[in-house]
Amino acid sequence: MSIPTVAATARRAERHGLRRARTRRGALALLLAALGTGACMERPAAVADLPMPSLAGTRQITTSGTGRVAQLPTRADFECWLISEGAGPETAWAAGGQKLAGVVRALEAAGVPAVDIQVREARLVPGGAEGQRLIQILNVTGRDLQRLGALFTAALAGGATRVENLRLSLAEPQASADRARERALLAARDKATHLAQELALRLGRVVTVVEEFDGSSASRAADVSGPAPSALEIEATVRVTWELVD
Repeated sequence: MSIPTVAATARRAERHGLRRARTRRGALALLLAALGTGACMERPAAVADLPMPSLAGTRQITTSGTGRVAQLPTRADFECWLISEGAGPETAWAAGGQKLAGVVRALEAAGVPAVDIQVREARLVPGGAEGQRLIQILNVTGRDLQRLGALFTAALAGGATRVENLRLSLAEPQASADRARERALLAARDKATHLAQELALRLGRVVTVVEEFDGSSASRAADVSGPAPSALEIEATVRVTWELVD
């Protein structure tokens, strides 16, 4: 076998390079032809010269709607504060324990189940004359607002120092929240229907529905010694997108 000379090797590499170059030029020509740009490259077209995509079948409209439902509160949450004094921690805790037991008994006798009476906090702080003061806070839930005043009276008679931080809400808010959502959807549809008619079009299928606000957890602070509770307002807001059809 003869050993190729350097010159022969160089000539073969040159011929191979020419073939690869012709192949690349051919592929580029095919690509340009497929794109409809011809055999030579021209300057890029201006944005204004480019064809705009057709919007047929993709016309949409988006509107928002809000629905509201008023309902009297059916749940009341409030705090009972119990403050006990003692010469030292042991006596303060002993006095606080007796007071706590008395308040719980009084509330249960007034119709509050044990599950609706929870100790939220208990802490010792310095008291008068170098003694100790025990502060206990009970969270109490009342589910019969007609007897709310009787619950306050029972707690104070049982040994509570004060009753405060009354908050009114709904015990079962889901039904009211659902009605508010229904009204919100109707409001959004009415608005979209009116706009579509102005455009001489009709609403097609619903594309998306987004709940922007859910007021099912609505509540309101109230005065313990204030008037009878007024209605709560449950609110819902939705954003809906429809297709537009001829």
